[in-house]
Amino acid sequence: MDQLGDMDLFVRVVKLGGLAVAGREVGLSPARVTARINNLEERYQTRLLNRTTRKILITDAGRRFYESCERVLAEVKQAEALLNNDKSYLFGPLRITAPSDFGRQYVAPALCEFVKLHATVTPYLHVSDGVTDLVEHGYDLAIRYGNLPDSGLIVQRLADNRRVLVASPAYLEQYGTPSVPDDLAKHSCLLMERLGEVIPPF
Repeated sequence: MDQLGDMDLFVRVVKLGGLAVAGREVGLSPARVTARINNLEERYQTRLLNRTTRKILITDAGRRFYESCERVLAEVKQAEALLNNDKSYLFGPLRITAPSDFGRQYVAPALCEFVKLHATVTPYLHVSDGVTDLVEHGYDLAIRYGNLPDSGLIVQRLADNRRVLVASPAYLEQYGTPSVPDDLAKHSCLLMERLGEVIPPF
């Protein structure tokens, strides 16, 4: 049941002053327009229009319904405009999660500048070195190091994450300096672990 469509048709009938002229505007026959107006009146159990062969007259109930329909249709058009025509207008909460170091150094300042441009956005920044489930916790955006596991999330690569391997002079003097990555298998390395996943040092 296309209630919005019926409301729009009813408004056109009232504005244009006839069933046939309203039908021509939307590509419907007079009989089809009459049937849809009848369905409206049956749905709400009230007379909206008094019709003769020459003209239509709106009832008191029809006038109230007409005014309400105009408000509803205007709200729908405004909502569509926000989505389709004015994508630069942003509002509401924006929830972001990022690693502690990157979040404090880069995301927080950038978020402050973003809110200056979009004052109707309410920002939330969660900084943590743990991996948070975006869907479960309701985050709109997450910044992560490394590769994203298979998921339905949309990924945008921001920059390279260059890793640096270091060793003390004393260690290198005792165990030698590795020359290729495979040499690391023979050395004692400190590995980062995150949620049971070992992050390679190279």
